[in-house]
Amino acid sequence: MVFCMRKIFNFCFKYSLVIGVICIAIIFAPSSNNFLLDINPKILQVSLPETLRQFETKKVEWKSFENVAQIDGPDSIAYDTKTGRLITGSNDGYLYRIDTDDDQNPRKLFKLIDDELMAKYQYKRQSRPSGLRFDSNGILFVCEPMFGIFKVENIFTEQPKIELIFDIDKTSELDGSTSVFFDDLAVQEKSTGGHIIYVSDVSRKFSFQYVMASILSSDSNGRILRYDTDTGKLDILMSNLFFPNGLEMLSDNSGFLLTETGNRTVWKYTV
Repeated sequence: MVFCMRKIFNFCFKYSLVIGVICIAIIFAPSSNNFLLDINPKILQVSLPETLRQFETKKVEWKSFENVAQIDGPDSIAYDTKTGRLITGSNDGYLYRIDTDDDQNPRKLFKLIDDELMAKYQYKRQSRPSGLRFDSNGILFVCEPMFGIFKVENIFTEQPKIELIFDIDKTSELDGSTSVFFDDLAVQEKSTGGHIIYVSDVSRKFSFQYVMASILSSDSNGRILRYDTDTGKLDILMSNLFFPNGLEMLSDNSGFLLTETGNRTVWKYTV
């Protein structure tokens, strides 16, 4: 009995010591390692407008959706101006519809990832819709972190058309390494009817299931990718990013805003 207790004590002591050393290393690591610890926070001077009247051109209606808590882990949300409906994704892999006039009953729609696609990857990949955007014609674009970008037409009908338009495995064409973690997307419409898709490519090491590993490892190999649906051309716009996250097109479509979460930075990129 004493021998067993001694072994347990030694085991706990060794691993506690290792964890303690790692914690100390993180806390006292140089700031260049990009750890998210404000040991020496810096004061940033931000210029604010003298008046807020420029923001009064549009009426904003605030509404609380208290009954959508039944949706497990919603991330991004897309609003269709023509129908007044919201779409969000969930940890269960499903898309959900929320009617702004009847938010009491969110409706479960469907999964983008079918069993055939899951079987292709031996069920090692997980479905979890993240970034969502509608275009002006009501076509929904969805970022599936481990699969790529999907296009959904007629989403509010009984027969939606689902298409994988940008397979994440296509990223191997860029430098030989395949991305494993897409996060968000922005959509730019073309005069031809096609689209330019901008994607935040978080990592080629850690999938979205290992978000904390990506952050704690200071994985600064994130990128912003651009994909043309007409030509199939894929290229890199930005690189060496530490957890690139949210994307949003500028109102005049001249570029986009990007949140680089790891460095707590917002970038403006002009196309």
